[in-house]
Amino acid sequence: MRKFVRARGGGAKNRESENQNRAPHGAILHLVAAPLGNLRDISLRALDVLRDCDFVAAEDTRVARKLLAAHGIAGKKILSARAQNEEAAAQKIIAALLAGDSLCAAYLTDAGTPGISDPGARIARRAREAGIAVTVLPGASALTAALCAAGAGENPAHFFGFPPRAKGKRKKFFAELSAYSGAVVLFESPRRAADCCARLAESLGENARVVVCRELTKSYEQIVEGAAGEITAAFANGEIPARGEFTLTADAPGRRAPALSPEAVFDLLRRELPPRRAAALAAKLTGANSAELYRKHSGRER
Repeated sequence: MRKFVRARGGGAKNRESENQNRAPHGAILHLVAAPLGNLRDISLRALDVLRDCDFVAAEDTRVARKLLAAHGIAGKKILSARAQNEEAAAQKIIAALLAGDSLCAAYLTDAGTPGISDPGARIARRAREAGIAVTVLPGASALTAALCAAGAGENPAHFFGFPPRAKGKRKKFFAELSAYSGAVVLFESPRRAADCCARLAESLGENARVVVCRELTKSYEQIVEGAAGEITAAFANGEIPARGEFTLTADAPGRRAPALSPEAVFDLLRRELPPRRAAALAAKLTGANSAELYRKHSGRER
């Protein structure tokens, strides 16, 4: 098992692209990627926008103020726009931008890119529906950072965000991951990270390659690679602490069940169901014509 631990520590403005993206009335909403942990992981363009915008909307106003203060940006109006009030916040942002007094707004989540397992997607959608131009300032993303750390760029990647928490849905979710081929990328809370790895070992196999990224870009950043069984043991013995933010990648084998023909599906179902119900269900599952399946069974096909 290989382990990588990061050491402690942590011009001229180009307005051409911004002007091209502005709506006819001039209003524009910038979706700004925020640092994952290291406050220096923000682009010069993002800082320009945060300095010049009329107001900032943020998932957590306290986190936003800390980021702005770290870069010498003071006196900025900040509006709360978290997941719990995203719809109402979207309407406030739109109203402010369309009123004419404020023509430029920026949206920040706590860490990473808005809309990627974070609020922001609804705000962007509502703004576009209102005729407000929306642009993205790319930057930090735990998804791309984890894929880079795992060296998974040559294979397909499947991003699922946070797995379900409910017991039944969680069991089904992990069982279905084995059908995918390539890198599976998950976010997970520290309370469920160990359980996540144990379920990956069960679904993908004890030897499936897993990379755990904990506290990316922060002082205690930890990146651990190994077989799913080894990673599960590393959680159990405390080698990987159950603290901080987790992003995990796993190599899925792509074990898909062979496709069955509509007739084969119908044949299986009619053993348990009346012919008409079996035909209807087989048609729904395969896209076949239920009447044709029933006629074949009953011998009335012409």
